[in-house]
Amino acid sequence: MNRHLVQVALMLSFGLTACGPGQFLGPTATPVPTLTFTATLTPLPTATHTPTSTPTRTPTPTKTPVPTAAAVGDTVPFGSIEITVLKVDHHDFIVPTGYGGWRPKDATKMFLDLGVLVQNLDPAHPVSAMWKDVAITEANGESSAPVFADSVTMEPGSDYDPFRIGISTMVASDRMTVSLEKDTYLRLIYVVARNQTIVFQIQDSPAIAFAMPE
Repeated sequence: MNRHLVQVALMLSFGLTACGPGQFLGPTATPVPTLTFTATLTPLPTATHTPTSTPTRTPTPTKTPVPTAAAVGDTVPFGSIEITVLKVDHHDFIVPTGYGGWRPKDATKMFLDLGVLVQNLDPAHPVSAMWKDVAITEANGESSAPVFADSVTMEPGSDYDPFRIGISTMVASDRMTVSLEKDTYLRLIYVVARNQTIVFQIQDSPAIAFAMPE
């Protein structure tokens, strides 16, 4: 299939309008066995007198609070990697290299532009992730992969601006992967609704949350 047909198919898939010219991360979930409890009931003796003391009320257990999502700039661990969302931006119109101008068909949506650093704590053993698992989740619970995504690998301890990465690779397949070696900087473009909180994750890593404007 030539690039023109791929572009048309993806425009329909992502709701866009063109405006001119190693191993996978994350452990495999282990099924939780179903437990069956059998209770033997022993009849209580019949009371022969009226109790004179007031029963003591059992305190209600305190619920454990749900962990709060990390924020932009926070580093979260996930297996042998650490993930940091460095930059967040938004656009109504983008010009990817070689694709002309693009804007969402739905005016209530915009492009979310993320700059992310993934640090491999074991650089001798690079890992990889599918682009579809480098995902965001919107307030309505829907998750999506980036429309465009590119990466740059740097030596550990580097200082690099991920927004310097050009937008050129369209995520055209749910089998496309990214290699996470040393310090990997990601430039990610998503289509999202306005005025909501977005959650970013790589597979089932800890969540990183941020707000989108109106």
